[in-house]
Amino acid sequence: MKKNDKTKEELSRELKALKKENAALKAVYKKDISERKRAEEEISDAEERFKMVFENLFDGISIYSEDPDPKKRRLIECNERYAAMSGRSREELLKLGNTAGLQITLQDNANDNRLKSLERGIAYRGSFSWIRPDGKENVIEYVGMQITQRGKSFSIGLDRDITERKKIEGAIEKERSLLRTLIDHLPSAVFVKDENYRKVLVNPLHSESVAQQRIWSGMEPMNEILGKTDFEVYPKEMAESYFQDDQKVIRDGMTILNKEELGINPRGEIHWTLITKIPMKDKDGSIKGMVGITTDITNQKLAEEALQKSRELLANITSSIDDAIYSIDGPSGEFIYISPAFERIFGYSLSDIKNMGGRWAFLSEVIQDPDRPSNDPITYDLQREIVKKTPVWEHWWRCKDGSLKYIEDSSVPTYIGEKLIRIDGVLRDITSRKKTELDLLLSEQKFRSVFENSTAGVSLMGLDGRYIMVNPAFCEIFGYSAQELLRLDFLAITHPEDIELSRNSMRETLANKGKVTKYTKRYLHKDGRTIWAEISSVLIYGHSNEPLYFISHITDITERKIVEEENIRAKERAEEMNRLKSNFLANMSHELRTPLVGLLGFSELLESELSGDSKDYAEMINASGMRLLKTLNEILDYSEIEAKKTEVSINSLLINGLLREEIKLYQPLAQQKGLYIEEDFCEDLFILTDIKLLRRIMDNLFNNAVKFTRSG
Repeated sequence: MKKNDKTKEELSRELKALKKENAALKAVYKKDISERKRAEEEISDAEERFKMVFENLFDGISIYSEDPDPKKRRLIECNERYAAMSGRSREELLKLGNTAGLQITLQDNANDNRLKSLERGIAYRGSFSWIRPDGKENVIEYVGMQITQRGKSFSIGLDRDITERKKIEGAIEKERSLLRTLIDHLPSAVFVKDENYRKVLVNPLHSESVAQQRIWSGMEPMNEILGKTDFEVYPKEMAESYFQDDQKVIRDGMTILNKEELGINPRGEIHWTLITKIPMKDKDGSIKGMVGITTDITNQKLAEEALQKSRELLANITSSIDDAIYSIDGPSGEFIYISPAFERIFGYSLSDIKNMGGRWAFLSEVIQDPDRPSNDPITYDLQREIVKKTPVWEHWWRCKDGSLKYIEDSSVPTYIGEKLIRIDGVLRDITSRKKTELDLLLSEQKFRSVFENSTAGVSLMGLDGRYIMVNPAFCEIFGYSAQELLRLDFLAITHPEDIELSRNSMRETLANKGKVTKYTKRYLHKDGRTIWAEISSVLIYGHSNEPLYFISHITDITERKIVEEENIRAKERAEEMNRLKSNFLANMSHELRTPLVGLLGFSELLESELSGDSKDYAEMINASGMRLLKTLNEILDYSEIEAKKTEVSINSLLINGLLREEIKLYQPLAQQKGLYIEEDFCEDLFILTDIKLLRRIMDNLFNNAVKFTRSG
């Protein structure tokens, strides 16, 4: 037997070992199959649970394949809620893939925050608005988290529609602002204290009152009183008095209503105040502080007659107002006041309302509103005016005579704490406006009739500048048929020099957003004539506030322009004639003046040498000459003003020649009085001067020198 040959026993043992090993392998394989089956079942159950949550979660769920560029992010899965928020179907969004163009981010750094969060592996948050096909705004608040699978980056986001919450927050903020504005402008000092008796809110009037009280007490005013108790603000005796009342309100829950206090200020004047302090409670009824209102009623106490007159004046005003004013008592829900206009509009008086069973029975009878609830009036008021925060709404009212009127109802509730005290409102008859709106919807035929028969030129022009519709008067102004004009744009019939004006006017009309733009421009008639026109243009918008077309009224003012231009030319000719006249007077008076001065000199010489009647004649000649010289000077001054020659004209002048002319002119007068005018000046003396003005000065100087120098 060979060395490698095995015995039967050995082969038998090996065969048993193989069978045993095979059985073990089968057991292991069977166990492995069972484990995998259980795992697959668990995965299937998890997938079903995830799918149920994914599809039925109230919030939107989305899965995006991530990319640094928002325009390259791809939506690979989302639930129906996510799609509904966008106003589209799930299939539409998945087919589109990238949704960046459908969303408006509400944070400037939204994409940077997303990328930083993805790099750090942390959640990122933000908000955006969907651009919906129906035009509605959906504000979305989201949180996203990165997930990585097979080396690729994905993000799963949870989106929540917060549109209604935003609206509520906006309404709350508006009411807070309104309340703050109301408090700040109340004619009473208002303050709020917390449970520790510290002031947490004051209006300006209260701050002024505190400052005045400190001044009266010999103290300096304080810049800040918030967060302080009365003991930190007022003198001890005054603070103790206030603290006693505050304890009754905050500690004991008592309301101090309209407590009158009489005092005398340091100036010795009587001082009346009306104080109200009200506990401020939370929703559980626990007292969290108090609201205080202090009103100076000194003038009311001292002037009841003036107050009565004011009430009468208020009654007169409310009587003359066309809108109906009403007040409703909060606790009872009944009318406590209606103005005379209420009865004028609806025919019902306050007694009529009471006889009908009160306010709710009255409103149920007269308001034609199918959505009005059939519960009590207080619940209705809370629903319409408080919960829904609807300050203005509209509905039909049936008047006492059976007629229907469309009414705009605006009201403001008044609370103390959480208690509705009063509702004040205004009812405005807008029936005419509503009828106008209805008429506008049905007036296309009427508009066309007016359009076609208008004596002014009317055109409808598209945003591209091409005419859409023109009326016969428009065609008549420019000599074109309607068919010809509808093939043209407005620049084709515009005067070349007014094209830029037309473009600027069109831009101005666009910018005016529904307001009328008026301007004047030139057109070209079909036969080549220039047409002057006045244009009133306005941009018309559609229901979705999109601009549709321009409507323009055009009036031919060519004849008026011709008359205006002729008037302008006539005015220019008259002004030119007036200028020539003034120049003539100026030149004439100047030329006459020089020889007249010489004549005056010789007349004075004759006067000194003659006697008797001859001397009298010489005196008369001299006096007449002086009057003539004065008249000429006045004519010269007036003519220069008329001719606008009063400006100083500076030139270089050799003064020697001017002086010698003056000496020669006045030498005979000087000799007559035994005087002699000597020359004593440098040769070639040049000066800068106005020659005319200098000559007049020299005349006055020489004439006065000779006249007022003693003889000899």
